[in-house]
Amino acid sequence: TLLWLGHRYRNRSPRSKRFFWGGIIGYLASIAAVTVLMLLPPVFWGSDGGLRWIAIQWTPLILPATAAALSSLVGSRT
Repeated sequence: TLLWLGHRYRNRSPRSKRFFWGGIIGYLASIAAVTVLMLLPPVFWGSDGGLRWIAIQWTPLILPATAAALSSLVGSRT
């Protein structure tokens, strides 16, 4: 979706541009979050590690989608 929105960026509506940048910022934040989650010691996550797997697998999907949706809902400041 972000690649599609980035194509012909200049011709997009302001809402599409906000959606695009929200997704990019969310994606960069998810990379940082997953890096921190992977570097935490296994003892922090408990015995089975299921929570760690869920957090690492779903953060790159949930965080950019949420940031893009929220940024597209926010009105322009002008």
